[in-house]
Amino acid sequence: MALLLRKRIGMKRARLHSVKVLPHLPAEAASCPCPDPVRAEALKWRGEPTPVEVSEDSGEYKLSMSLCGVDPRTVYVFATPHSILVEVRVKSSVRHPTSGPAVAETIDRRISREFSFPSEIEQSSTTVELSSGYLCISARKCHGEARDSWSQLIAFDARGASTRH
Repeated sequence: MALLLRKRIGMKRARLHSVKVLPHLPAEAASCPCPDPVRAEALKWRGEPTPVEVSEDSGEYKLSMSLCGVDPRTVYVFATPHSILVEVRVKSSVRHPTSGPAVAETIDRRISREFSFPSEIEQSSTTVELSSGYLCISARKCHGEARDSWSQLIAFDARGASTRH
């Protein structure tokens, strides 16, 4: 299903290069409801991705990542039975002067990170919270029969969230 989701909205598969927790956390991390938040680092378009804390217990999966320097209104979270996809979409425009009218260029950048889980997650159980510049995602594990394929865009309130550290 994740492959169908990527094809439908034109995304490429993103790889999670590393998952690590950094020992020195900013003061804002103490209020994050997710366990062991990671240190804030600016969004990178190249190189090593920002660290993500991934945890699991008997009933749910939890992800915590910094949104340092990212406008939360540009973040999209998708859930499928076995994965969570976090995508940041940034659009900008540039005007190029010419001898006549200026030429307009639109630049659309996307960073996608997909987290695949060994156990299926329940449909409509994924929650997203913003807390002191951290994106905290939790998804309940499915303890019943496998369901048909599904995908959901998870809505969350990005108003008033401060992500600048």
